[in-house]
Amino acid sequence: MKRLWMMSTIIIVLIGTGCAPDTNHNLLTPTPSFEHTAKASPTPTASQTPSPIPTLSPDEAWKLAFESLAVNNGGCRLPCLWGLTPGSISMDTVYAFVRQFGDVQSEDIYVSEDEFEDVGGLTLIYRKDHIHTWLDISYYVSEDGGLEQLTLHASASEEKDADLLYDETIPQQFSYYSLPSILTNYGMPDQAFLVVGRDIIDRPYEWQPMILTIYYAEKNFFLEYEFTRYSQGDQYYGCPHRSHIRVSAGEAGSPPYEWFQELLTSGYALENVTSVTLEEFYSIFTVPDNTACVYTPMSLWPPQ
Repeated sequence: MKRLWMMSTIIIVLIGTGCAPDTNHNLLTPTPSFEHTAKASPTPTASQTPSPIPTLSPDEAWKLAFESLAVNNGGCRLPCLWGLTPGSISMDTVYAFVRQFGDVQSEDIYVSEDEFEDVGGLTLIYRKDHIHTWLDISYYVSEDGGLEQLTLHASASEEKDADLLYDETIPQQFSYYSLPSILTNYGMPDQAFLVVGRDIIDRPYEWQPMILTIYYAEKNFFLEYEFTRYSQGDQYYGCPHRSHIRVSAGEAGSPPYEWFQELLTSGYALENVTSVTLEEFYSIFTVPDNTACVYTPMSLWPPQ
């Protein structure tokens, strides 16, 4: 069998279609697909290769990541992520955690561990019924050699012919990080932001996302929900229940990362770019299995 998901560079081909929601219930039905191409990240300079240590088998790695850690965040609360808390553990603990997964693969499971001078992480891909569930966890080392930041990215793609189609469905294993679950478990965030992809004048039909970010300042963690941008009348809208999810956690009490500080002062606070307040947003999206969408005027996001 051709292992599409093991390719070192995977181009995600997506086909754009459009639809309108049920405006009476604020639902997104049905879900269109769209065109999008994955971009490779710059490769950092590798550090000295660590000594090999015993690793989990592919099946053990999958069960630990997808059936244990992802289901309940490793049994700890954010900013702890999978049992690792920035500012509270040594990098030796982080390295040991990541290295246990190693680089292993089987027919339907792919695991790759990378370690560089000040950044590293783990990639796991699980293939079942032509759906590829992707999970990446990355760590960043501070200048004093401690754990500065952890980031978890969860997404899915559908295998079709020789391509992988972007799939917005949140896998059941990651429901802990869904918007209603986070709001219910952690309360109303200190801030929420909405950023909308702008049309490019000479490429008006390119896929554009909407990114909803919720920020818990005291604990210094935030979650990003990236979903498709649609159009209805003079409004853009998107639905967080069909998202790719990114969780970022830093040391409690530390200042936000530089790029995130720009978001804090960007003017893209949810109450500035939508018709709902933070309190109303919290009330709407704490409902379990919520399928409400977020609306914002097109005039706020002119083509560029």
